[in-house]
Amino acid sequence: MSKKVLVSVFDKVAGLYSPAMTEINPDSAIRNFKIGAKQNQQINACPEDYCLVLLGTVDDETGAIAPVDTADGSPAILFQAKDLFPTE
Repeated sequence: MSKKVLVSVFDKVAGLYSPAMTEINPDSAIRNFKIGAKQNQQINACPEDYCLVLLGTVDDETGAIAPVDTADGSPAILFQAKDLFPTE
């Protein structure tokens, strides 16, 4: 059984998630988010408004999706865009 992670970028101001994306593992998802965030003008302008969220896992062989279950029901944040840009 091969599982990938299902992630999304959350816009805190709009209160919306981007379309879900699959990644090999959380570390590769964070790496790709960092690369994309640095190239995105909107995230560059307001990094405090965006974060990468783990939604769950998806099984490559069956297509089954298992959501993340956090104890308090809050999003499982993998990385905050604001951590890419040091404050002055």
